[in-house]
Amino acid sequence: MSDDRGQVSIEALAASVILIATLLFVLLQVNQQGLEIDFAESAGLQRNDCLRLQNAISLVDSGSGNSEIKTEIGFDANISGSYINFEDYYCELVGVSVVAQLERGVVVVKKEGGIVSAQNA
Repeated sequence: MSDDRGQVSIEALAASVILIATLLFVLLQVNQQGLEIDFAESAGLQRNDCLRLQNAISLVDSGSGNSEIKTEIGFDANISGSYINFEDYYCELVGVSVVAQLERGVVVVKKEGGIVSAQNA
């Protein structure tokens, strides 16, 4: 007479471990995809802010006299020479050099005496 109860419980345990491992793998994949989507959305919004600042600076710089433009950004930014840097995105300024540390919110870009600057309002 053989004891099949021990064999059944080992098979059930192995099946349970495989099922739990598969579930963990799926959950980790879904979490990773969520993080990638969040990053892509954030980078896209930062791209829009970067282009907004880039356009405001270029427009103010291209004017012949003193001028000022107000715009709004949703993320903190550093402008260092010819680059606008956000956490997940950056863009380049052409023809003008500006240095500024900006917090999210309203930003004033102005040109006075031929010098272009950017600061929070």
